[in-house]
Amino acid sequence: MNEIETGITLEDNLKKMKTLIIIPVLNEFHNLNELLRRIKKSLKETEFSILFIDDGSKDGTVEIIKTNQKKNKNIYLIQRKKRHWGCQRGSALQTGWRWGLRNKKFKYFVELDGDLSHRPEELKGLIKTVKTGCYDVVIASKYLVGSAILKRSRARNCLSLASTIISRMLINCRIKDYSNGYRAYNRKAALFCNKLEFRYGSPIYLSEVLAYWIKANFRIIEIPSIYVGRNDGLSKLRWIDAVKALIALIEISFKYHYQSQIKETCIR
Repeated sequence: MNEIETGITLEDNLKKMKTLIIIPVLNEFHNLNELLRRIKKSLKETEFSILFIDDGSKDGTVEIIKTNQKKNKNIYLIQRKKRHWGCQRGSALQTGWRWGLRNKKFKYFVELDGDLSHRPEELKGLIKTVKTGCYDVVIASKYLVGSAILKRSRARNCLSLASTIISRMLINCRIKDYSNGYRAYNRKAALFCNKLEFRYGSPIYLSEVLAYWIKANFRIIEIPSIYVGRNDGLSKLRWIDAVKALIALIEISFKYHYQSQIKETCIR
């Protein structure tokens, strides 16, 4: 994808910034102001920057981000021209942490959705946990005691749970949630990712990168999280996508268990 970056130069205002929050967006005009307000409230005593990755929004999302950039010099935007069918969330995240790695002041990275399905109020706990130095990756899990899933159809819940069960069976059973994109990780984990070539740019990337982190013995912990759905049924999800996701998980599992090149890459 072609990318256009806007915002104040890194050298100007990132001297003290340590945490980069990466948010892929596509047509989130109605959510962004509330999202930014809640992030600011949650992290009022934390030094952070926000990087939005936009994949061709047409509803005014970009204009909202640019308006907020004028008020906050620590908000950044990368605009991409979409060249692949379907959601490219994984590709957007890769663009995000690669951008962040170019500045050594970013020691921690956080990924979350721009549609308010991930509660900004949980950011403080995620960042605090990864900053302890005890863990390299922190996952906001939907499937722990204390977690909850709200406002999501039974069909969607069943599909997500089935995907998680299959991932645990094929890859590693100690992780309970392979698909949630609400995560924090340190620079060491991001630098490791920079050595890899990822097969997927779709949301299945979340499972792919997690499999590599597990293989490389990164310290991973899951913490309870409340996921807020958007009341979507299966109308926006084609069954062919579910089949493709299953095939992708099988391929990721094969690489995880058997491909020598991956094993060699994962030796740190």
